This record gives sequence, structure tokens and C-alpha cells, in this order.
Amino acid sequence: MNENERKWLIVQIKSSKSTFVAMKAVITVIEKETEKQKRRTFFMIPFSLPFFIGIIAAIGLVKKIIMGMIMPKDFFFMCVVVTVLIFPFLYCIFAHIRRKRIIRDAIDGIHKMKEEPVLSWLPYEHRNPVDYDYISNCILEKKVSTISEAIELLKKDEVIQFVEKLTGDISRRI
Repeated sequence: MNENERKWLIVQIKSSKSTFVAMKAVITVIEKETEKQKRRTFFMIPFSLPFFIGIIAAIGLVKKIIMGMIMPKDFFFMCVVVTVLIFPFLYCIFAHIRRKRIIRDAIDGIHKMKEEPVLSWLPYEHRNPVDYDYISNCILEKKVSTISEAIELLKKDEVIQFVEKLTGDISRRI
């Protein structure tokens, strides 16, 4: 690789940095929304049973009112109780739907970022912040001179980390 090609590669790395910074921010949003979604789903479970019991009780109450067995003021009280049960449940459902939409839109945004022309120098499967950081550091620190060498080094490093994790897990079990 001659000096002009290296300069071109460094320019490409620097010009695509802002895209990967934005991608990291979007990934952070996805992680936060996923965590919130998990917590809200757990929060929704206690409201499920009272909600359905309240609906069944309200249907039974309406039936008794129609038959003339209960007074309208009792019906009003029951409506208040059912409303108190319904609103938190509906809030959880709508928050869950909203978070799913936010996550889906963020993932679509990441796919659009990966298609940007400024990233054409990098193979598609390596257009993520982690690989970009590794490859750009290898090239900028002159560990390697080409992208393909940096990708080979990345793959070797991933294998080494995987084996270390595996052996660490095995040694903890022994």
C-alpha cells in the first residue's frame, strides 16, 4: 500500500466517524428502550388480573342494574373502581406499543446509516461502531496497512476473546 492510498483511507476513516458516533447514540437509545420495555412488561403483570376481574365484575353489575337488583349509585362506584384499574393497564399497553415503535424506528435508522455512501470503504458486515473502532485504531496506529489485514486481525482477536471467555466459564465451573 503506497502513501496516497493510506492517506485516502485515513480521510475515509475520519469522514465516517460522525456516522458511527450517531450509530452509537441510536444503539444506546435501543438499549435503554429495551430495558424500559422489560421493566414495564413486569410492571404490567400485577394489573392484568385485577383488570380482568374488574371487567367481569362490571359486566355482572350491568346485568344486575338491568334486572333492577342494584342501585345506580353502586354502579357509579363500580365504574370508578374499574376506571382506576383500567388506566394503569392501558398506560402500560400504550407505553409498550410506543417503545416497540421507537425501537423499530431506531433499527431502521441504523440500517439507513449503514447504507450511507461515506461508509463504502468498509465492508457492510463490519459497519458497526465496535468493528469500526477496532479497524480504524489498527490502521491509524499503523498495526496494519490495509482494511483486509485489519479485518483479519479483528477476526483473530474475536476468536481469542471467545476462547478466553469459554475457558474462563469452564474454569469457574471446575
